[in-house]
Amino acid sequence: MSVQRINAGARMSSAVVHGNTVYLAGLTADDPKADVKGQTAQILAKIDKFLKEAGTDKSKILSANIWLTDITRQRAGPRHRRGQARGPRPQRRDHGAGGQVTAN
Repeated sequence: MSVQRINAGARMSSAVVHGNTVYLAGLTADDPKADVKGQTAQILAKIDKFLKEAGTDKSKILSANIWLTDITRQRAGPRHRRGQARGPRPQRRDHGAGGQVTAN
């Protein structure tokens, strides 16, 4: 089975395709000074881009891990994500830098 590397760099690839499975690397916002809504929009755009390059889309995501530097800002992201994923939602886990975790 072949392996396709998307946006391969010296250290890592942004996405790797093996068979019918796409693995995305940890993605961050290009503008770290943006608020949670702005950073979420930037990251979702990257996810769309790499999944499209892999020949798929967000409707097939099975699991997502979301890391926040401040878990108290967690609720700002979901308002922006509303309407992004159609149909069933993936398993998701939000992580705070202080180790706090919430399952959604």
